[in-house]
Amino acid sequence: MKKKLLALLVAAGLIFSLTACKDEPTEPTSNPGGQTDTKVDPTTDDGNCYEPYTPDGAPKYTADNCPGFPGAWQCGCLGKMADVAKFRELQGGDRGDRIQINFYTFTSETVKDLLPLFLTGNDAFTDKYFINVEMAANAQAHILSVKNNIGKEGGPDIFVADVDYAMEFASLQGTATISELGISIVEGDFYQYTLDLMKKATTDGSITGLPHQATPGGMLYRADIARDVLGIKSEAEMQALVKDWDGFLKVAAQIVEETEFKMIYGSDELKRNFLNTREQGWVVGNNFTVCEDTIDKFVEVTMAIKEMGGLGTNGTGQWSGPWDAGRDNKDAGVFSYFGSTWYLHHTHGAQVKPGTATWGQWGLVPGPASFYWGGTYWFGSKDAADDDDKADAVKQIIEFFCVNEDTIEIWVKKLGDFPANKNVAKKFAEDATIKNEMFLFETNHYAVFAEIAEKINITKNITRYDAEMDTLFGEFITDVFVNNMDVDEALAKLRGSVKGILGSNIVVA
Repeated sequence: MKKKLLALLVAAGLIFSLTACKDEPTEPTSNPGGQTDTKVDPTTDDGNCYEPYTPDGAPKYTADNCPGFPGAWQCGCLGKMADVAKFRELQGGDRGDRIQINFYTFTSETVKDLLPLFLTGNDAFTDKYFINVEMAANAQAHILSVKNNIGKEGGPDIFVADVDYAMEFASLQGTATISELGISIVEGDFYQYTLDLMKKATTDGSITGLPHQATPGGMLYRADIARDVLGIKSEAEMQALVKDWDGFLKVAAQIVEETEFKMIYGSDELKRNFLNTREQGWVVGNNFTVCEDTIDKFVEVTMAIKEMGGLGTNGTGQWSGPWDAGRDNKDAGVFSYFGSTWYLHHTHGAQVKPGTATWGQWGLVPGPASFYWGGTYWFGSKDAADDDDKADAVKQIIEFFCVNEDTIEIWVKKLGDFPANKNVAKKFAEDATIKNEMFLFETNHYAVFAEIAEKINITKNITRYDAEMDTLFGEFITDVFVNNMDVDEALAKLRGSVKGILGSNIVVA
């Protein structure tokens, strides 16, 4: 199997290591879309990508139903090989006698969009170094691959992490601090929450990983409906109406009463707004905690929307087909969605684009509560830090995306993403020529996200257990809104599940 896979890769003109196929997770893993990962059989290659191996005859995955994070992979373990074609070209052929830098990633974005920007015109780097990519098909495979291989021959020299498990990678024994890699930063140049996450991960508060992006989240809403029903004429007027949850509910009641629109689609839509504003995280020391006032307020607001008929579904609707479809229904869709910077382009923008029914009819405001969603952190290994040549290569890459303001500006212009660097973000936010054509009013999305990012404070509520707790909290939402379980009963059930998920060392009161 491995020989045939290699032959296929060589035939495609690619040098591309396959962490996901080489080191399968020991258990099936889930993703936001709810699919379960399967092993990959490369013999089913159709010339574009690899279909999942389904020996029991189950339906094959499609572009709309595939393992991993939605949008990251279109099918199977490799994804579309065209995603790495530009990267391969910029590498300048096979490794030859160049120094190999092992890059472990979980997302094709790093190879398709980011690294090509670093490599373009960078002959001094490509003459000396060859980046060998180990790309996993999903987060769990990536986590296992990094943890199992760091500090070993062929292990990662540079690697990335989604925010959900960035704290875990930050505290690995084989992860270097940025100072060990020769990287120095001015902390005030970063949105503070992005560094606080790293500091909380290490016992001495040292910084091991740096983000290239900040991911503040806001309220996307149908500005044309707001104009016609609520009488608003600007984003500022809209924000004044939804600056708190009481205002949000008043707007919801009017939208539901006077239109065919739902205020939000699912009962999970607002969860990040509330979880990001808690006074405590899920675990303090080794003690499991619940900020019951915050949870009660989340239930109160969402239940009020449900009772007024403002939910598209009682269940957890994110990543579902109807949740997406509600964005492009001109006369009877979903009024508001809550998403972050990447979400604007890759999730919302995947449905709302030129030629669709609601293009040019949206707005973006901070909404009732500041929150963040997502983010990617870049790390170097101690092995790389101990090798002068490798340390220099890792330093160059991380500084290009996370530290050097001139090069940060390059990828922001190219990708439209929002940087963790406040100085660059401010430059784009204050550019009067920027207008996102998705929006009805004169909206510069950088300005809105910059306002939100300054208000995010996660020092009290971020923990390394948040990814696992997101799953348990999703079950809590289902119990309350679908199974009609009493909130106290649902919280008791959640507490009962904690030890099995977070570990026996966690004390549950």
